[in-house]
Amino acid sequence: MNDRVYVLLYIQEDKFDQALQILQSKTGVRVLDVLEGMPNLIVMLQACDRQRLAKLTIGALASVESMTEDQRLLPVRYGCNASTLIKPLYTGSFGKKVKTTKQRQKSKVK
Repeated sequence: MNDRVYVLLYIQEDKFDQALQILQSKTGVRVLDVLEGMPNLIVMLQACDRQRLAKLTIGALASVESMTEDQRLLPVRYGCNASTLIKPLYTGSFGKKVKTTKQRQKSKVK
């Protein structure tokens, strides 16, 4: 399982393009999205373990420290990701008649 951290950054307006270029080149950066308003940038970093993730995150933040007004780290809970939390919304078959629970119980009795 890969570990992730999301970072909300408040980048100075006149340094925005430079910060984007620097962060795009950093190892571990998987997502870099410009936001409306402040914070104005979200970065997602990913690594194979927590220790490596910490090193990559520190390196990325240090590279834009002089351009950053503020930041907020949002680490993903260890051992938990969205794919383990998402439940299927529909479990039936499209285009086929699906028997109700009572119908299935009656067919088992026969």
